[in-house]
Amino acid sequence: MRLMTQSGEAHVLMEEVVAVVRHLPNRDNFNVDVHLRSGTIFTVVDADVDRLEEILTAWEWATDDAKQ
Repeated sequence: MRLMTQSGEAHVLMEEVVAVVRHLPNRDNFNVDVHLRSGTIFTVVDADVDRLEEILTAWEWATDDAKQ
């Protein structure tokens, strides 16, 4: 999945994601940390609820496919 992160454009294999963390406080735009199995953390800056849902859905699909 292509993500615009704090450090630039990243192409993340969602199968490698182990956690997705939404930063507080709860407001319209917020940062999202995408944690990889390797320990790398990508920060998606100024995400909104729709972008968070896209990330979570891609992660769900990737983990569902990995189980099969």
